[in-house]
Amino acid sequence: MPSYKLEPTVAVEVRNPKAAGRFYTEILGMLETGKSDEGGSFKKDGVTLFVMNSPEGNVWLRLLTDDLDGAKKQLSENGCKISPVPDGCLVVDPYGTKFYLTGGK
Repeated sequence: MPSYKLEPTVAVEVRNPKAAGRFYTEILGMLETGKSDEGGSFKKDGVTLFVMNSPEGNVWLRLLTDDLDGAKKQLSENGCKISPVPDGCLVVDPYGTKFYLTGGK
């Protein structure tokens, strides 16, 4: 049976990553740790926040597992929707929470 670890990493999709970045640094006091045309990364209190340009507005949590194939099977058998991506998969649980699942726990 796979085991899981919740990583202190969150990804958010925003309509205006440049404005969001200013808000996160100037208002919330986050440290900008990366920047691109499509978003950026920020850090505060040991948590990394990835900001991505997208009108969807999704929020993704990151999970690590010691058995990626076993985790995909277990999660899909328990009502999760699984979409493969490089180095892992995107998971939407039966309650609408979204995770980026990778191996390497």
